[in-house]
Amino acid sequence: MSHLLKTGSSILKVGENLFRVRDTASYMKIATKSINTPRGVIFDPIVTNNRFFVIEQATNKCYVYDNTSFNLITTITGLLIPVVVVFDPIVANNRFAIGNLSGSETTNIYDATSYSLLHTITTVHGGSGVAFDPVASNNRMLVATDSSGLTEVDTTTWAAGRTLTGISSVRGIVFDPVVSNNRFFVSYFNTTVSANRIGVYDATTLVKTADIAVAANEFCFDPILSNNRLLVATGGSTVTSLNATTFGTIEVLSGFSTASGIAPDPNSGNNRIIVCENGTSSFSVFNKILS
Repeated sequence: MSHLLKTGSSILKVGENLFRVRDTASYMKIATKSINTPRGVIFDPIVTNNRFFVIEQATNKCYVYDNTSFNLITTITGLLIPVVVVFDPIVANNRFAIGNLSGSETTNIYDATSYSLLHTITTVHGGSGVAFDPVASNNRMLVATDSSGLTEVDTTTWAAGRTLTGISSVRGIVFDPVVSNNRFFVSYFNTTVSANRIGVYDATTLVKTADIAVAANEFCFDPILSNNRLLVATGGSTVTSLNATTFGTIEVLSGFSTASGIAPDPNSGNNRIIVCENGTSSFSVFNKILS
């Protein structure tokens, strides 16, 4: 099934048929895969690689799927309660990381072509949140533990740097892909603040500048920067889209069973998201269409 969307003239093509439609959006489920306790999900940021990664926490695996056929490409094994998979946004580094909650909360670094293990970070205990800095000269990543804070890690020597404390139960870390904004986001439950928050931090000083009152089991920026939005899997029945400037709600998708992961497709032509659901032990692929 193919789709052609022309929002200006409100035309939808399905197969060989053209339909006149309203300028409202809906999501069509085009594929579902059953996996046990799906958690982290991400698309390869290089569109031509045409693949996405999904963690199956219960079996300590990460699956790699083709983004056209949705067939399995390969399986990454040997993980220890994995919770998050992230790519290094510096394309030349050609690597991705998987954070583990067991085995001293290690973080594994992999070659993005061969899937071979390059390094395991053991000096910093943290697997619940991992993010590479998009500024190449900063040469760092952030690694968070589930309970005690967040630490900078040098991505050449793998030595630990500054530590951000006073946060707990971290659910994820995301850098703003617009590097001039110089900020990163952390989802957490904090005993000094109302639960279910995303904190916004200055990427230079590590000082918090804002709080967003939203539950976030997993969240991410839309890789299509013109969309200017954050997508949040709430851990409940909804996936929320937030304006990345005002943090106001753009849209709420409902009807999920423990939404545990969310990833938007970097290929704007696909207009696609993937949602993981722990409640149904599956993930589903949705294409956004006009209806």
